[in-house]
Amino acid sequence: MWRTINDMFVLPTIPVFVCAVAMITTASAQSQQQRAITIGVVDGNAASQKLAQSICALVNGGSPEHGILCSTPSHTDDKANLAALRTGEQTMAVLMSDQHAFAYEGRDRFEGTPFQDMRSILSAQAQAFTLVARKSAGIASLDDLKNRTINIGHPDKPQRLLMNTVLTAKSWDLSEFAATLELKGRDQIAALCNGKADAVVFASTPPDPLVQEALDTCNASIVPAEEDDIISLIDNTSHYTQVAIPSGTYKSLDDDVNTFGLRSTLVASKSADRQLVYDVVEIIFENLDKLRSFDPAFETLDELDMTRSGLTAPLHNGALYFFREEDLH
Repeated sequence: MWRTINDMFVLPTIPVFVCAVAMITTASAQSQQQRAITIGVVDGNAASQKLAQSICALVNGGSPEHGILCSTPSHTDDKANLAALRTGEQTMAVLMSDQHAFAYEGRDRFEGTPFQDMRSILSAQAQAFTLVARKSAGIASLDDLKNRTINIGHPDKPQRLLMNTVLTAKSWDLSEFAATLELKGRDQIAALCNGKADAVVFASTPPDPLVQEALDTCNASIVPAEEDDIISLIDNTSHYTQVAIPSGTYKSLDDDVNTFGLRSTLVASKSADRQLVYDVVEIIFENLDKLRSFDPAFETLDELDMTRSGLTAPLHNGALYFFREEDLH
């Protein structure tokens, strides 16, 4: 079960070949030794915490066999999380795919400090742009939002980030709307139900209890985000991904709804031990059904999507070798 990296993917230069042979011959001894991994998360980011804790549960459940122990240190923000990777203080980190892209390329909050030694391992559950509108408002598409009152979310929240992305994709500004609100959580549900807002925005990993509450209590529906300009946005950025909210995800959802969003991604430094990364990826993919059972957010995880969606940095060699062996890349 616990295989060493297949040398068929090792470049045929003498130094690399020697390293590969050394790795293979010592792998048996390695697997009997206790090895540790740390997966860093950001305080308050439920999606990253959920993914890291679930991976650690898979890893720690098999520790007697493979000798790997996993823990999830927390950090105040993404910069601190990645700083621990840069210095080698932790093995891996969970990032949303936009921060993954910004960190690798040195943009946004990482301006001037690109982390080009960052490497992708896999992507996981999506955080979807979820537009919920009262049925009586007659909003069937994004274009129907013009001259309506909508809640665009608090400036510091993911829902606002995704709404700003829609504005950019459609070349709109806030003057397109009759009015905008900046409410959080249940406050926006109250505004939707009492008619103060025609539509509200969630950045959520389906199924989201707050989305269900809005649908139930406000006689509302989810509006798709599938226009050509949204598809173009997805096609021209590495960190946004198409998301389908399957029928039945919410009680009143009879058909799939197409939208877009961000993914939780697992990353490491280029210098992270190749065999260790390989082994962790093997644990995850050989126990994917178990991972899906841990939380409804993981139920739709797809093997091929996990190897490419939302991944800007190149794949870590340990992950790449496993994916090639399993015909996933």
